[in-house]
Amino acid sequence: MTNDTNALETERQLIFKRLKILKFLSLIESLIALYLAFVLSKDAIISLAIAVFVGVFFYRFLSRRLLARQNALESEFLRAFLARHKAKFKGTKLDENALQRLALPFEQVKTGAGVEFSRFFLYDISFKNASGGAFMGVLLVLKNAEFKANLPSLDENALFERLSHTDFDTQRLFVKGEFALIASLKNPFFISPKLNLEQNLAQMNANLAKIQALIA
Repeated sequence: MTNDTNALETERQLIFKRLKILKFLSLIESLIALYLAFVLSKDAIISLAIAVFVGVFFYRFLSRRLLARQNALESEFLRAFLARHKAKFKGTKLDENALQRLALPFEQVKTGAGVEFSRFFLYDISFKNASGGAFMGVLLVLKNAEFKANLPSLDENALFERLSHTDFDTQRLFVKGEFALIASLKNPFFISPKLNLEQNLAQMNANLAKIQALIA
């Protein structure tokens, strides 16, 4: 996967450079629009609004293809990572019956398409309780098994406590039967733009190891 990763990273860095250039050009366009609008209208607020609109429109219009290619490139990288671990996108959202078996006070539930590994499914999930407390994280669903009874599990109310860190870990865990809710602001396989693909790969492998440790 290293050669493929290097090729994808080279293209990814080129996209980042082009996006930076576009941001700079958008700023220049905004300044030109600000000057012309002020000359014509003599109104600073109107001129500023026009300048912001021109700059944002210029960047969004010209960056569409670059952003689409960046997303496609990162999806290709993620699919290669999953294939390496004999996993794949499930393509469907979590069954509502599964949520009912968790027997938690769900409101405004949102789930993403799942990822299927050999021993478990993983879903992004967020929901609220009746008091307005919010949970964000991932849901693990074991295949034909249950989590060990000796795993440390949060009290139900503790699920809704505010998270103070952004890195993925399995410290804030709620376990019930074949289900495990992990409170986290970040998906374990999130591809960070602040890291190169090799660093992202190392982080994704480390996060997968944390999950596998729960079912070892």
